[in-house]
Amino acid sequence: MLLYLLAVAIGERKQFNLPLIAQVNEQVAAMPEVVGRFLRDQENDIQQLAQKHAKQSCFFIVGGGPNWFTALEAALKIEEESRTPCRTYQTADYYPHMAISLLAPDRTTFVFAPPGPSYERLHTCIRTAKVAGSPTIAVVVEGDDQIARDADGVIVVPKVDELMPPIPGTVVGQLFGYYLGTDQLSHAKAWLTAFPLGTH
Repeated sequence: MLLYLLAVAIGERKQFNLPLIAQVNEQVAAMPEVVGRFLRDQENDIQQLAQKHAKQSCFFIVGGGPNWFTALEAALKIEEESRTPCRTYQTADYYPHMAISLLAPDRTTFVFAPPGPSYERLHTCIRTAKVAGSPTIAVVVEGDDQIARDADGVIVVPKVDELMPPIPGTVVGQLFGYYLGTDQLSHAKAWLTAFPLGTH
């Protein structure tokens, strides 16, 4: 939020691309409501997705354009909170090059796919992962009827422009990592209860 506010302040001071500055300013002002509504609507679904994917060996987090940074931040949160390794990719690196040989059923592909110039490439990432047998999760905006239809799991954020998903996207990463970590912790506690230390 601070970076968006700083960008708006600098843009206004320099009189640079004022229509875009006004648009960003308006959306930043609405972001508390956007994130609040997202939490009310999607937290339970994120918890269920995290439980479903708790035994994955790693996640491939993919973003394009400004949402390359969303992918980086989400990967950081997931690793911090669950100790599950994440690799981040831009769309052009994911499917023709780096990730394609690594896809496997225990490695989930996780894309941030708001409308915008990167959307079709992110859709290709989802389809590539499915063909290779890698489970998929897509973060999409309300009303998405393409990537959402092809992904195994879907997280829906309120409709925002392609510049804005880093804010709700960071919350996605925090929640997913948190629930992934708590599910793994509950499995570890159950294992320790069944096999107490010092009994073998």
